[in-house]
Amino acid sequence: MSAGHNMSAWDAFANDYVTWVEPHTSRNVLQLLDQLHLGDSGSLMEVGCASGLAAALYAKRLGAGWSVDLVDGSAVMVRLARDRHGPALQVRQGFLTNLPCVNSDLDAI
Repeated sequence: MSAGHNMSAWDAFANDYVTWVEPHTSRNVLQLLDQLHLGDSGSLMEVGCASGLAAALYAKRLGAGWSVDLVDGSAVMVRLARDRHGPALQVRQGFLTNLPCVNSDLDAI
C-alpha cells in the first residue's frame, strides 16, 4: 500500500512518536475542531492520524452523529490506531496523494 512511499524509517520511529511527540501535537485539536463549526452529524477523515490520539479527542467531542475515518501511511501507526480505537473508528493505510477511501460525502478532511 506504500504507492512508492518508503515508510520504514517512520515505522521504526512510531513508538517514540506516540510517546514523546503525539501528546503535544494533539494538544490543540479541540480548539481547531471548534473553529470548523461542524454540525451535529457528518463524516470526517483524518489523514496522518498517527496512533489516533487526536481522533479520540474529537470523536468524543463530535458525538455519535459523526463517522470518523483515520488514514496513515505507516503500517505501525495504523496498527496502533486500531489497537487504540478497536472497531469504533475505521482505520486504513494510505497517503494524501492516494487516499484509499475518498467519499464525496465527507464534511471535513
